[in-house]
Amino acid sequence: MALNATWLLVTQADWVWASVVVIVALLVNLLVLVSRLGREPASGVPERIVVDGTFGGYLGWVTVATAANLAAAVVSSDLDLGVEDDPFVAVAVVAVVAIAGVLLARRLGGRWAVGLVLAWGFGWIAYGRFADEPRSTATAIAAGVTAGVVLVATAWYSPARARTARRKRCPPAPHGSLSAEELSGIRHL
Repeated sequence: MALNATWLLVTQADWVWASVVVIVALLVNLLVLVSRLGREPASGVPERIVVDGTFGGYLGWVTVATAANLAAAVVSSDLDLGVEDDPFVAVAVVAVVAIAGVLLARRLGGRWAVGLVLAWGFGWIAYGRFADEPRSTATAIAAGVTAGVVLVATAWYSPARARTARRKRCPPAPHGSLSAEELSGIRHL
């Protein structure tokens, strides 16, 4: 929470690159926290919704905010990246976050709180670049694709899909099959 408050203060002071440093520290902090939550899962649905949903959603939001913050810092610095237009920077940052979203889904086991908030954030970026200023069709399309990629990756790595895949690979034994003890006895013969 202190990092979030610090980020708000440095952005209000218009210290753009300092805000990037602070939000990256916040992102790393949340990644460690949510990873640890995965090692010690919630004991029930209410705890999962409150703890996992809160911090997973926070991680998703900070991931999107980090991308937006970094793009804003690069654009505001008037850095010459050898490109004609600023949308290149935004599309490149969005592409990096698409990769990060897939890696988060993989590392965190397809946590829906993270994936849904990431997709929501990039959905709003897509809408904003289509409907608001500064307009950027390329950025809007990249953000929309990223939202979809993150949702697909979250579904792919989700525990429910993993259970379904395991059931397909290992169908239940047919009725009348030998038990584990009977198989053990046969092996000893």
